Order: sequence, then structure tokens, then C-alpha cells
Amino acid sequence: MHLPELTVSCTCVRVPVIRSHSISASIKFDRPVKARPTSAKSWIVFAVSLLLGATCACFSFVPLADLSKILFADAAAHKVTWFFPERMNNAIMLWAFVNGSVGLGLFFGSWALFGRKNGEKIKDMGLWIGVGNFFKTLLCAVLVWGAFYTVISVVNDVFSVDPRYTFVAIRVPNIRYLTYMLMYLPFFFVFYFSNSLRVNVSAHTNNDGKGWWKVLSYALAVLANTLGLFGIFAIQYGFIAATGTMYWTTDWLYTNMLWILIPLMFVLPIFQKIIYKKCNNIYLGALITCLIFITISMCNSVAHGPFFF
Repeated sequence: MHLPELTVSCTCVRVPVIRSHSISASIKFDRPVKARPTSAKSWIVFAVSLLLGATCACFSFVPLADLSKILFADAAAHKVTWFFPERMNNAIMLWAFVNGSVGLGLFFGSWALFGRKNGEKIKDMGLWIGVGNFFKTLLCAVLVWGAFYTVISVVNDVFSVDPRYTFVAIRVPNIRYLTYMLMYLPFFFVFYFSNSLRVNVSAHTNNDGKGWWKVLSYALAVLANTLGLFGIFAIQYGFIAATGTMYWTTDWLYTNMLWILIPLMFVLPIFQKIIYKKCNNIYLGALITCLIFITISMCNSVAHGPFFF
């Protein structure tokens, strides 16, 4: 089980039978095991965390887009630069890094205020998998990413078309975009790891039951990941409907980027839950989705970089 800290005592009894074998296990836990939360207080904490995260996601997007113009001035001015050369992705990167950090803060803050009192332990969240297992996980993620883009490359070569998901074109990356991607991945990974942790460890979204409970767990995961972005749409297009003008007039291009971002954010927790259910590894889903989704984003944006290859 790869759990060296797990204390187990075993008694082995050999039975002389020909074609069968049985195992009887008596397991005693140090705290009650619950299939799903039943406390109203836990749902209140979850709802407050969800609303705080959505509010931050909604109202930080445009200010962080403006901040990206200052931090990455050359890219914002369409000048050739090696320093984070994709001006549109610079805004999304800042938003992802800040909101991923806020998400981690909310997760561990709610654990400190509520989960720890109920006996939940950080070591039980699967955060520590060992250095060797982490690099195996990273290798697995890279292989999945490579297999995915091998299929995309074959489709592109045979049919001369970019596969599309809603408004998103899934293009084959070249060495130029792969080089730029190395700069962006560490900052984006904070968001994808935060998302994987909250979706798969939170008792409100990791339910593996059947029927409506399973549907509810997936719906909550998707809602938590997209509510803030839909809030931006509601403000921008609601203001247009009411006044005939946009709420964000100078940064309207950044809000239009949400037509690409929201579809990706909608399926993100679904993929991460499926991967976690198969592998029981917090990092694998985060790494796979980060590699694939960031490659998609990088190839859908203009790069003002010095690498012309």
C-alpha cells in the first residue's frame, strides 16, 4: 500500500485446501469513517469557502490583467522579449497563480478551523508521496501529454485540421511554444494543484457514491471552478443589456478570453476527479491537466518572443 507509517498486526493461518483461499480482515480506525459529511456546519464552511473563492476569481481577473501590463511591459507593448512573451496568457497566469494560492489558503484555513477539530490530518490527504513516486508521477504525466499530442499531430497531418473543443483550437505545439511553456508552467501549476486538492480531498466533492450524490459531487466541483468566471460574464453582458455599453471598456479583450477559459475550467475538475479515482494520486491529475491545458492556451495566443523557429 506504500504506507510505511501504517501500523498493522497480522495473524496467518494456513488451511490445507486445493483450489481456494480466503482472507479475513478486522480493521479498527482511530476515528469514525464517514462516506459523506452530515454536519450542517461543514456545509456552511464549504459554502463560505466556495463564495469567497468565486468572489476573488470574479473581481481579481481584470485588476490582475492590468497588473500584467506593468509586470510584463514589453509583451504588453508588442515588443520582442524573452521574458514571458505571451501578453494574454500573462494575465491568465497571474489570475491562476493568485486564485490558486487563495484556493490553497481557503482549503487549509477551513481545515484548521473545522477539519482538524474533527480529527482530519494533513498526512491523510495524500500530499506526501515520496520523491521517487513524485518523479514517477511526473514521468507518467509527460507520457500522457506526449500521447495526447501524438494523436493530435496525426489528426492534423491526415485531415489538415485542428481538433476543436467549443471555441478552443487544439494545435500541435512547436519547439518555440514548448520553450516558452517552461516559463509559465510553475506558476500555472499552483492553480491546477490547488484545484486537484480541493476537488479530490474535500468531503463535499470527492463522494464516490451512486445516483444523485455522485452527480452532486461533480456539479459542486464544476460550480466551484467556474462560478467566479461566470460572474464576470454576468457583470459585463448584464451591463451591456442595461446600458448599451460595456462595464470594462478598456479591458474588454481580456474578458473575451473567458470564452476560451471557461470551457477548459468546466471540464478540468471532471478530468481530475476521474484520474484521482483511478490512481489515488493528487499530483497526477494536476500535472496531466496542467501540461495539456497550458499547451492549448500557449498555442492559442500570440507570442512576442525572440525564438523564430
